[in-house]
Amino acid sequence: MSKFVRHCLLFGVVLFLLFSAMDFCCSKVAERSDRRTVFVVPPMYNSYFYAPGCKELLDSTFQAFARRYGANFLDYSSLSIKEDSTCFRDPYHLNGKGSEVFCETLSRDLRNLVLMDKNP
Repeated sequence: MSKFVRHCLLFGVVLFLLFSAMDFCCSKVAERSDRRTVFVVPPMYNSYFYAPGCKELLDSTFQAFARRYGANFLDYSSLSIKEDSTCFRDPYHLNGKGSEVFCETLSRDLRNLVLMDKNP
């Protein structure tokens, strides 16, 4: 078996375990009417590329979970800072400057979700 095939199989197993754990957690949160689930995809530096089809698979899975459990899905993968290397420690992790911008954006959007809940 080639190294690539082993890598793909391992990735598939990891995704299966991740999605199974998410399904379990979301079902427990959904049992409590006073809780809301929000799926958040953080920004990543523009030089990072998903494996072919991976981004679409993750997005469609999060959207399916959001529909199933009445959750929200906030995707910040295209946030403008994704092209600014000074906002990232590495392709996956924000530094202080990037986390400040992201937290401001996320907190604004979460406040808006709360306001929408209070004023449907």
